[in-house]
Amino acid sequence: MPGSGQHKLRTVIDHDSGKHITLAANAMKQAQSLLQRPTTTPEMRASIQQDIDSFTQTQYPGVDFPPLTTEIKPDIIEEREEKKDEKTMDTTTIPGGYEPGKADNLQENLKLSESSGRYDVVNKEGYMGAYQFGNARLTDYKKATNTEFSNSDFIKNKKLQDQVYIWHRQDIESSITKAGLNKYIGTSILDIPVTQEGLIAVAHLGGKTGMKKFLESNGKYNPADSNGTKLSDYLDKFKGNT
Repeated sequence: MPGSGQHKLRTVIDHDSGKHITLAANAMKQAQSLLQRPTTTPEMRASIQQDIDSFTQTQYPGVDFPPLTTEIKPDIIEEREEKKDEKTMDTTTIPGGYEPGKADNLQENLKLSESSGRYDVVNKEGYMGAYQFGNARLTDYKKATNTEFSNSDFIKNKKLQDQVYIWHRQDIESSITKAGLNKYIGTSILDIPVTQEGLIAVAHLGGKTGMKKFLESNGKYNPADSNGTKLSDYLDKFKGNT
C-alpha cells in the first residue's frame, strides 16, 4: 500500500541520516520507486518529494543525487497492469507451505531493500539480482536442486531468482528448526523482538552461521556489511514482515 511505502521511505531516510552517501542514494532509489507507483496519489507524491528535499538539503548539502520524477510513465502503468495476473514465482516444484505465485511481505520488502525491486542489479561486490545472492549461495542452490545455470542466465531470469529465494528461505527455516534456534522466537535481543521473519532476514544478511552466532551470543556477535548494516538492523527492520 502507498501509505506503508511512504512510511517505509521516511524510516529509511531517518535511518540513513548522517551516515553514508551510498545509503542515502539507496533511499533515493526507493523514493523513485514510490513516486512512480500508479497507486500513489498526487498528494502522497508531493509529501514524499517534500521529505526528500528536506532530507537532502539538511543532511547532504551540495551532494548531487540522481534526479527524481513524479511522472508516471505509460509503460510502467502497462507493466503493473500486466503483472496483476502474472505469477511472480513458481513454487510448484518446491516443497513447503507457500502458495504458488504469491509473494509475502518479507519477500517483497527484501527485494525493495536489497535492489529496489530490480532483478538485473549486480553490485560492486558481485552480489546479483533482486535478492542480491552471491556465488556461494547460488552454488548451494545448484547442489541442493541438481540444477545448473550461469550468472548471466540468473540475472535474466526473474522466475529463477524467485525460485532461489523460496529455496533459500525454506533452507534457513529448516536450519532454525534443526538447530533449535526457534527457542529464541518470542524473546528479545538488543531490545529487538525476535521473530521467524527477522531471523530469516538476519541469515540472509549474515548467513545461517552468522545468525546462529548472533543469537547464541545474545547480540554480541553483530557484524556489519560494507554499507554499515548490522545483523541487528535486519532483525529490527524485518521483524514484522509476516
